[in-house]
Amino acid sequence: MQLPKGMEMSNVKSRRAGGVSKAGLLLSAKTAADFKQMVDEHRDTLTAMDLRWDEVVPWLRSQTKMKIILKGILTEEDAKRAVEAGVDAIIVSNHGGRQLDGVPSTLEALPEVADAVRGKIPVIFDGGITRGSDVFKALALGADLCLIGRTALWGLAWDGQKGVEGVLHILERELSRTMALMGVARLRDISRSMLGRAKKTGFGVAKL
Repeated sequence: MQLPKGMEMSNVKSRRAGGVSKAGLLLSAKTAADFKQMVDEHRDTLTAMDLRWDEVVPWLRSQTKMKIILKGILTEEDAKRAVEAGVDAIIVSNHGGRQLDGVPSTLEALPEVADAVRGKIPVIFDGGITRGSDVFKALALGADLCLIGRTALWGLAWDGQKGVEGVLHILERELSRTMALMGVARLRDISRSMLGRAKKTGFGVAKL
């Protein structure tokens, strides 16, 4: 299959040549001239900067039978583009805020993204889940699934497989308890109307 313009820079050969790690060099450029020099020196192995949604997703689809899950969605616009591009699911994530420190929290972005998708594809939430009540909030704001990588790693470091299983049990019990205290018997009955926001001025909680 003929790869679209620039796509040849994103294939296996490029990755083996260090294209992914070399891309990190660009972030350390001190001047625009340094940046241009790095691009010129590593042009054949760097991922092309002009890749387009309508090029990348069809190409990925032609290369694998696996599900395509797009991570890093934070806006209504990108959520809609992801649905139109035909991905199988999206992950609401700001990559821990490590790429751009001024991005919104994923919990703030989640309602807008979920409303844009309207159930057409699963919305996965990535945002520092540490309690069962965190899972409840994410589900209430439109998430279908929650990632718990950091929490699971804590359990793994503590006691291996048993530690991970322990974390899962704790989260399940906390979620179940939260649902009971909120008067909800089924996951699908969790709704946004059950949440509130702390008032910026004065005492109490305001409805979302």
